[in-house]
Amino acid sequence: MLLLTEGSSTWLLNIAVTILALVVLVDWVTFIMLSALGITLGLFFYTTVVGPVHLQLSLDSGYCLVHQIFTATIIGLFFARRKQQSFDTLSTQKNRLAIEHKETQEELIESQQGRSNMIKMLKNAGVENMATLAKSSKTLLDNIFKREKSEKLEEEAESLANALAQISVKLDRFEHRAIGYLPLEEVREIALRDLFSGVEEALKAREQKVLFHASPLTTSLQCDLPTIKKLLINSAAFVSRMEETAGPVLVATAPTKLAYLVDETRTDKIKTVEAICFTITTATQLPAVSNQYMAQMAWQQSAAEGVEALPLVANEQIVKAHYGYTAMEKVEGALALYYVIPMNIREVRSERMENPSINGSGAWPRADDNYPGAKEREDDFLEEMWAHTRVDMALVEKAIDVIKDYYGPTRRKTGEPYYLHPLAVAHIVRGYTQDKNTILAALLHDIIAKTPLNPEQITTLFNKEVSDIVTKATNMTLRAESAYSVTLTPLEHVNELVEKEDKRVLYIKVAAKLHDMRTIHGIVAKERLALIDEAVSYYAPMAGKLGLKQVEEEFKKITMEFFDQCW
Repeated sequence: MLLLTEGSSTWLLNIAVTILALVVLVDWVTFIMLSALGITLGLFFYTTVVGPVHLQLSLDSGYCLVHQIFTATIIGLFFARRKQQSFDTLSTQKNRLAIEHKETQEELIESQQGRSNMIKMLKNAGVENMATLAKSSKTLLDNIFKREKSEKLEEEAESLANALAQISVKLDRFEHRAIGYLPLEEVREIALRDLFSGVEEALKAREQKVLFHASPLTTSLQCDLPTIKKLLINSAAFVSRMEETAGPVLVATAPTKLAYLVDETRTDKIKTVEAICFTITTATQLPAVSNQYMAQMAWQQSAAEGVEALPLVANEQIVKAHYGYTAMEKVEGALALYYVIPMNIREVRSERMENPSINGSGAWPRADDNYPGAKEREDDFLEEMWAHTRVDMALVEKAIDVIKDYYGPTRRKTGEPYYLHPLAVAHIVRGYTQDKNTILAALLHDIIAKTPLNPEQITTLFNKEVSDIVTKATNMTLRAESAYSVTLTPLEHVNELVEKEDKRVLYIKVAAKLHDMRTIHGIVAKERLALIDEAVSYYAPMAGKLGLKQVEEEFKKITMEFFDQCW
């Protein structure tokens, strides 16, 4: 058309409008391609139909052509940029909504799974049998009022007590598990720079700016990576939203310590571990970090209220699962969140907390008592108990049933069902004492540390004395207001045992360590050295002080045999 009209000013204006429309409507690459294609096709058809090109543009027309092309392109690019910015904003909002939608879906799925697990737990607890139990209770009460007594009535009373105890185990601290309990499924060592990199990448998708300031004394952390990453993302987003600022959020780390009460009745008995304090704030100056914080083991609702507080509630759950400390305050008018996490979570939180029997999810099958040799060992133990002690055999068999039920499919490093370990320990203890409560406690000696069973329920199933012995033998601190218990190191536990000066407990601990030594071949080399160190340093001398010279010699003999094999 330009050639046909010989460069008329009317067509020059059309060129400008066409270029402007193209630049605005399409992207830059498409604009160049369409322009080149249009010019090429126009020249082809003109030379084919009309003939050779004889365009003689005047200086004014040539200037106008170049000016129109240049001006139209610049103006088009300006409008195209505005359009692109609008599209970018919409795209960012869409991505943010997609991320939030995905997170919401995951939370809904997790919530649904939690409800499903709760329903399973209630069914496993035998709640559907509550009507039958209530009827049995009524029958017992009627007979008590009638002052009737019979052997059948006593059996019914014992059966009722046992059934209620089993249900109470499953339902114990139901509110805590429904609200506060959080399993840690990916506990591992991670460099802080890798953690920060993942957090920064996640926040970049939300267009959230974040600055990191890590102390040179804090370079790595043993934690559950997904939950700690979620904690930092939640915190940065929450602080930015509450402060209503587009500026960067500062995430800083500093070394500190966490303290735990070893004995709730004594404030001077404290276990201290190295920790990291994460500070999330928009303040220009980093707030001061204390040298030590007292871990918050009981569930505490966030001070913030409303929907905005939900990320903080999730964060508190994560921190509690890591046996940490959390706080929120204003620093120089800016909001600051503090999260203190132990540098090595396994120093304080046992792996048993990730055991399905602890969190109440799914069915928990009974131990495999058809394992080769298991039945023979159980029969030998029962026969010796019947022949050489005055222990109520019904209670012994009941204790064996309890450990089979609660240890379930758990196995030792040797591959055998775990319940065979306490069975062997009780067998060894029988050689030291005939005290019935000590032998029963030996069968149950680490059931608190490895299953949901607690001292109150052991008292219900057996008696207070057995419960007290088992509690003293447990290498954890037990807390009344929380299902979370703090693990003690071997030295801390031995000091507790020595301080309590209960010979019955020492018998059990020596026997347990002796059985560990007898089955040392099933343990990996690194753990063998730790076991031998404990046996030689603590338990062999303990056996000597208890007058168990033969046991002391066996500790030394197994140790020598191990080192002979190594050399």
